[in-house]
Amino acid sequence: MAAMSQTSAPRPDASMSLLTGLFEQTLDPGYAAAAARRTREGQAPRRSGSATVLLGLGLLVVGVLLTISAAQARRQLPASERARASLVSQLQARTAAANALQSQVDALNAEVAVDRQRSLTLTATGRQVAEQLNELDMVTGAAPVVGTGLIVTVDDAPGAQAQAAADARSTGRLPDGIVRDQDLQQVVNGLWASGAEAVAVNRYRLTGLSAIRSAGQAILVDYRPLLPPYVVVAIGSPSGLQAGFAASEGGAYLSTLASSFGIRVEIKRAARLSLPAAAPFHLDYAATLQERP
Repeated sequence: MAAMSQTSAPRPDASMSLLTGLFEQTLDPGYAAAAARRTREGQAPRRSGSATVLLGLGLLVVGVLLTISAAQARRQLPASERARASLVSQLQARTAAANALQSQVDALNAEVAVDRQRSLTLTATGRQVAEQLNELDMVTGAAPVVGTGLIVTVDDAPGAQAQAAADARSTGRLPDGIVRDQDLQQVVNGLWASGAEAVAVNRYRLTGLSAIRSAGQAILVDYRPLLPPYVVVAIGSPSGLQAGFAASEGGAYLSTLASSFGIRVEIKRAARLSLPAAAPFHLDYAATLQERP
């Protein structure tokens, strides 16, 4: 009875008879019989030459396609870097357009200044007023200025832009080798403290109302974006400015940026510098200045 029950018991894989047959009989019975017959007759098994050629061609095509795909993948930048490059290109184009418009504004302002000067010099009182206006224009930045001075160029550390793109994807923070808005603030304040009469950053004239800020990774001067390198030009005595700036807090700060973080710094004197006028002022109200007794 025990033997009968053991014989009649179903196999554990009885429900998978099709898969079991495929694994146990890997060769079709017809092919197996033909191969056995050829073996009995002493004939060598036939090999299809066309199939071998097709298989080789297929492997070659697959290899070429994989090689091309790998090369294209290497050449293609990540999506974030492509987007950043597109934004930089747009920023450069729009900055160039804004600079062209600003040049037209400067030319028109120069024409207005000439006409005003001509009108005021018709009388003695007008000439006095013209002298006062000229002095005020120089101080406030409303007029262009020419003179000797100092040029301070500040640029990102080598490779810092690539590192910034990588950090933006991972941490969202800027690396230490990127110039920030507070760095330019320190430089400008150091030049003012050293006796600069007029200061401009990348040809944008600074006034008492100017602000240097940041928006993302861009540095703005009066809401106008700047691109590195950042060229800070100061009008004044070249030797006095250089010595004063080296001893100022801004000079020490800039030296630390260069030695510790690899930020590139170049300081040189200039025998003749020309700074444009600042953007036109918009007066909300005005009142006469009354002298105290």
